[in-house]
Parts: sequence; C-alpha cells; structure tokens
Amino acid sequence: MEINSLCKGYRQFNEDAVLVIKDHLFVVIDAATGLGEKYFEPSDGVFLTQELKREILNLYNTGKLNAKNFTKEMNLISKRIYRKFIKGHRKELTERYQFPNASIAICYIDICDVHIFSIGDTSSFIRFKNNKTRYISDRSIPILDRKTAEQGINILNGLDILKENRNKLNRRGRKPSFGLYKNPKLKFKHELFDIRDLSEVYLCSDGYYEAFNIFKIYKTRRELFNVKVDLQDVYKNILKYASSDPDLKKYPRIKSVDDISAIRVVF
Repeated sequence: MEINSLCKGYRQFNEDAVLVIKDHLFVVIDAATGLGEKYFEPSDGVFLTQELKREILNLYNTGKLNAKNFTKEMNLISKRIYRKFIKGHRKELTERYQFPNASIAICYIDICDVHIFSIGDTSSFIRFKNNKTRYISDRSIPILDRKTAEQGINILNGLDILKENRNKLNRRGRKPSFGLYKNPKLKFKHELFDIRDLSEVYLCSDGYYEAFNIFKIYKTRRELFNVKVDLQDVYKNILKYASSDPDLKKYPRIKSVDDISAIRVVF
C-alpha cells in the first residue's frame, strides 16, 4: 500500500487536516470558521478541526469506529464539541453562521472491508481494478456557492449573503455538513467496498477539488484523480490559476484560494 498526502493552508493557519494511520485509517477534514465574532485562536475553524481529529482518532483507538455505530458516535461528538464551543460565552449563539462547520471524508479499512464515510462537500474517488470508478460527495453546497459567486458575491463584498447561505446548512436534511448542535441529527453517507476490488482511493477537500470544478485545470475527475498526477503539482497549479485571477471574475468563487488537502491510497 502506497500513501501520499497533502495539507496546505492559504493563511498562517490551516482549517483543513489530514489523518493517516497506514493500512487502516485515512481522514480529510475541511472546516469553515464562523462568520460572526471569533471565539478561538487562531480561528474557530481550527478549533473544530483539532477537536474532530482528536475525537475520530479516539474512536479508532477505542475500537468504536465501525459502520453500525458511526453516525451515533459522530452525533455524540457534535454534542460534546458544541458544549466546549459555547462554554463561557457571554451571550447565547442563535444563528448557524456563528458556529464553525466541517466537511469530512473517512476511509476506514477493516481487513477486507473498505468503509467510506462522508458528510458535506469533501470528495471521495474510488478506482477499481477493472478501471471503473465511483465518486462520492454532496454537491449541494458547491452549487449554492457557485450560484452566489456567479452573482459577483464573495467573502470581500457579500458577508450578509454568505451568512444567509451558512444558515441553510442541515435544514430539513439538506445541504449536509458536520455542525455543532445541542441535539444533533447529522446524517453521513456510508459505502462499503472489498479491498480486493480496489486500485486507488482518493480523499480531498473542496479546495483541492477546485482544480477540476472551478479552475478546470483537469478536464475530468479521472484526470485529476490519477496516479500520474502528483498531489503537489495539483496544489501548485491551483495557486497559479488563483493568482492569475485576483478579482475572482474569470473563475467565480467565494474566496481567492482555499485550504487544500488530499490523500491518495494505492493498493
């Protein structure tokens, strides 16, 4: 098994994270900070990423990472982090945009069973030995972001609109994302594969996926998720294209560049 990973922040801090336990566990976490007052340094997104990474690692180390109880355990995690986040706040937090949220992709290998768990707009791409592929993600949030960006709205000029969008997450079971709730009802996608059928598995944040769906550097998913394409080259190309469009008009997007993370597992 060959593993490559990448995790790059676009600021002095990084709200993405990757977790790799060779032969067993691979995780990409893509957090977004709240759009109101900041409560944690360096950001609320970093706080959530660190908490999630610690909690998921604990599930693995205690043998609680399994398909039967996964959603239940992740909802308990949401509740625990919620309590930590609101502790000490002088005023009640009533809006979703005040809380950080995250997209998560997990590949957990249990002997021959390869479990893919996901929520939000992280991407999981599976290539089989027969060269067929499977792509797993929820595209509802990127569609909302694209519609917003095409109107010329971004982080620099449309904070109120972005707050409205953030408040739409997890409403009526739509636009799923890992959020912090007093009584969470989060739902995760889960797919199971036989390791003997697989050639490669890719997990990535939406910042990495922008090489395909925003900048069109790679024309197909098969081209982006390919062993001949180095993760570092994808990262460098994204920065190159983003810097060529500082006003966000040629490639409409919410912010100039995002945190960029990916894991490739070759069996």
